[in-house]
Amino acid sequence: MPSIKIIDFGPIKAGYTQSVDGFFDIPRVTLLCGTQGSGKSSVAKLVSVFSWLEKALLRGDFSEKELKQYNRFVNKYCSYQNIQNYFSASTRLGYRGSAYEFEYKDKRLSLRKIPEARYTRPKIMYIPAERNFMSAVADPEKLKNLPSTLYTLLAEFEQAKRSLQQKETKLPIGGVSFVYDKQNKISWLQTNDYKIRLQEASSGFQSVLPLFLVTQYLSDTIGQPDNPSRRTISLEESRKLAIDLEKILKDQKLAPEVRETLVARLIAASVNSRFVNIVEEPEQNLHPASQRSILFDLLTNMNKNQDNSLLMTTHSPYMISWLTLAIKAGELAATVTRPEELARIVPRGAWISSQEVAIYQLSDKGQIERLGNYKGLPLDENMLNAEIEAGNDLFTELLELDDSK
Repeated sequence: MPSIKIIDFGPIKAGYTQSVDGFFDIPRVTLLCGTQGSGKSSVAKLVSVFSWLEKALLRGDFSEKELKQYNRFVNKYCSYQNIQNYFSASTRLGYRGSAYEFEYKDKRLSLRKIPEARYTRPKIMYIPAERNFMSAVADPEKLKNLPSTLYTLLAEFEQAKRSLQQKETKLPIGGVSFVYDKQNKISWLQTNDYKIRLQEASSGFQSVLPLFLVTQYLSDTIGQPDNPSRRTISLEESRKLAIDLEKILKDQKLAPEVRETLVARLIAASVNSRFVNIVEEPEQNLHPASQRSILFDLLTNMNKNQDNSLLMTTHSPYMISWLTLAIKAGELAATVTRPEELARIVPRGAWISSQEVAIYQLSDKGQIERLGNYKGLPLDENMLNAEIEAGNDLFTELLELDDSK
């Protein structure tokens, strides 16, 4: 699994102090919680940037030398996520991927390619919290100066809508279905009682629809060899792949088994074989029951491929509660005598193992801490639940001020 180190980057100061070297793991399911401005999105964006750089280097988009020149890492690739101004003279970053290790310190980026690395190329999707905007306005693609991640999401959203085969698609919340008029490019939401345009819908539906459709589309298509998201590569990539394959096949010094291994690795590096889904605030504008439904849907889509991964940021204590349900269901799956009852509580596709989950808390003091667990289940002692307890304590203080008793 990848791991990352972040020190003195925007709101993050000391970073993760529970390891000697400051690195913390990004396993298959990662949840980041904390107050506004504590750095949750900063972590998610850096994971996205480094993951993409690793992919781009192996794909041959640019050389290692070109990446390190002219501060391109900060001014070009981090600016895509709008975090270029989070750097300071003391910023230290590190990322350990499957094929590359990166280090940023003293305003310089260095990297090392891992020899004999086993790498599968990912489709990386960053779904920002601002996704409501593209649902709330007509023709958002015509607007200028939007965040770059929104334009990328918009392109995938449009592709996901065009790829729909069925007349209507049932959403995981509210008993509502989505209908797309391809001829007129109009998005509709409908029930048995009404039909409205997406721009007229509540903010919860405007948040959920891009998240749901894009996640479903990409998770369904990554594993299919003939779909655009899995196999689309540029003409230059195709030429480079052909040249590299020819070199391997013509090298008579290579043993057959070595040649076979090199060809397999080359193809794996040129085809999207897994889905890295990075989602800001999946609970945005949703009732707790709907938060549960969308989380289970995200986990179900992740579980369509064992190499897929899901990274989320959240302000909601319910997300930790629902994630705990999914972990407990995964634990019971091997021993329960009534699996149908287990699936009624937590859909079978959303079952996960505690070994593939990490929950991190980011404090307003710039520290990152991994939430503890008891027998694999997340502890209730987290900063989100602490605020609920604080509310109860404040209410008790108010009662003590009641002179009428």
